Amino acid sequence: MKWFLFFLLFSLSSLAAIPLNIDSICDQSLDFDLNNKTMTYYPPTFTENFVLYQDKLSDTSLIEDNLGRVIFKTDQPIYSMFEVFDGIWISGDVKVQKIDFNGMIVNEFIYNQTGSYKSRAIDIVKLNNLIILNQGSRGILAYDESTLSLVWENYFSEIGDAKSVAMTTDGTNIWAALSNTAPNTFTGIVQLDGKDGMTLKATPYDYSKGIIGLDVKAKFYRGKLFLNNEGWIHVLTIKQLLTEKKLKPRWIAHVIPKDGNVNQHYMMSIGDLKIDNESITTCGKFLIENNSKIEFKSKSFFINKI
Repeated sequence: MKWFLFFLLFSLSSLAAIPLNIDSICDQSLDFDLNNKTMTYYPPTFTENFVLYQDKLSDTSLIEDNLGRVIFKTDQPIYSMFEVFDGIWISGDVKVQKIDFNGMIVNEFIYNQTGSYKSRAIDIVKLNNLIILNQGSRGILAYDESTLSLVWENYFSEIGDAKSVAMTTDGTNIWAALSNTAPNTFTGIVQLDGKDGMTLKATPYDYSKGIIGLDVKAKFYRGKLFLNNEGWIHVLTIKQLLTEKKLKPRWIAHVIPKDGNVNQHYMMSIGDLKIDNESITTCGKFLIENNSKIEFKSKSFFINKI
């Protein structure tokens, strides 16, 4: 009986790690206009216990727990969130806010004084007493949680014309994916000291194995850096990241088999990666045939043994 209860609780906790509404969230993660051949993306963001996504029908940003309970809703865009023990930090166009697990705003400050879209924080992490924002072309900036004052900033000026397109943390340091903004400039991974923001290492991608695009999400998991690099899932080990060699990422490919007039192709990931128990859950873009026309659709994908 005890073993049965243990197995039941373990199974429920494992299921709870994947958002209950993942299928409906992924179903609306892209909007494909067949007539104009255009696509609009609504990429989700995952933490351990919550998912952030945009509801297309109501044009609102929602945060809900893995069991489908909506805890926060706003008509303003939310670009990123980071879960801590007593709440969630979120970044919008001009404000950073902290909400508790019931969706009440308990702290906030203005970080983007100009309101410029180019200076919005596309990523947010909390590291010790610092709230760290990735503001793209403006670089990465860290604010003290108590005083909300700027503590350090890194514009990657020593690297040259490069834009920080994604940021994550391993719990000690910051890892940023940089994309080049001009030919023959830096594209690769930069490691920053989490305390003072100093650049510890900048390792370029091996151009023969690809580059880092502009639409990227990053997540650190068990000594590996995972990137959704414009739909392609790249994996880099800590050993690779700390060497002086150019980076050659491993590519996780999910094959969509041939179906009628739709040729075999690869699933392209949309937005963040939910990584848990050595597996990835993600929203993915793929092709189907509908009334003799080939069109794009999105659904949830589960990739085991990463």
